[in-house]
Amino acid sequence: MSRFRPSADRARRECEQWFLREFYLSANRDASEESRLRELFVEADPSLRSIDAFVLSSGSPPGWQSALIDDFENGGMLTWNAKGDGLKEPLTESERPGQAFVAGQTGAFLTSFGSEREDEAVGSLVSEPLVIEGDVMTFMVGGGPAVKTSIELLDGDTVVASASGCASGMMRRVVWNVERLRGKAVRLRIRDSSTEPLGHISLDTIEIWRRSK
Repeated sequence: MSRFRPSADRARRECEQWFLREFYLSANRDASEESRLRELFVEADPSLRSIDAFVLSSGSPPGWQSALIDDFENGGMLTWNAKGDGLKEPLTESERPGQAFVAGQTGAFLTSFGSEREDEAVGSLVSEPLVIEGDVMTFMVGGGPAVKTSIELLDGDTVVASASGCASGMMRRVVWNVERLRGKAVRLRIRDSSTEPLGHISLDTIEIWRRSK
């Protein structure tokens, strides 16, 4: 791994983090190597500098506490408005018939993979406004890698962050720095406009993190 350098493409770089965390670092417990790789990702994306504890991490970083926004199971603080048939009945507790293996979820999760139309189902969900009361937003996402199957953070009508799966049913944790949005009302949009293979998105456990006092 000494020659590894993160991709210049943000989406590809995020999938590289997921792969290294889940498959390389989990089998090679080396704190110095993890620290070296973390610094490479921070250098590639300076917005991660103030929240670098989340880079290559899958747990709760020391000095941070989380608040659940939505886990699609026990209720949350978000109300969602649906458009199209792909996300009218989006909740499930396991893979649907014909869907690839899903991992990384906790209990019920959201998916746009349709019970009848499978990857051909399309639609969107838009949340009611949510006031950002922290510095980091995290969630689990899986499914197709295209912008057509993504979750977006909206400041007004402007997309300020977006994420997709890594062409896998295995969900990865996405980390967004939302420090500059603290105190603002934003919305989340989950969209699936793809009818291609892996043309769906799966999502679970949306959280906001703030530094512990």
